[in-house]
Amino acid sequence: VNIAPGPIHIPLPAGCYQVKVLSGLTLPGNASVWDGNSLDGRYFGLNPATPRVRFEHHSGDVTLYHFDWFPWDNDPSAVWTFELSRLGSATTC
Repeated sequence: VNIAPGPIHIPLPAGCYQVKVLSGLTLPGNASVWDGNSLDGRYFGLNPATPRVRFEHHSGDVTLYHFDWFPWDNDPSAVWTFELSRLGSATTC
């Protein structure tokens, strides 16, 4: 998935997931994953040393974004490519 400035919310069933950044980590800013909803969740920051994260998703969305959550101050020419994979059920994570 190529991510435009701002968050991309992906509704997913519970399970074990992995997010990997395929390109864009050399650009200014951070690659980020939010797992949850607006009231509760977990943040994962991705960088060149840790370009992927594996996590157990329970409910809500998996949200991918770069730099920050607000699109109006992000560079619209920056291109990030994320790979989101389901690895199995939540019990296999």
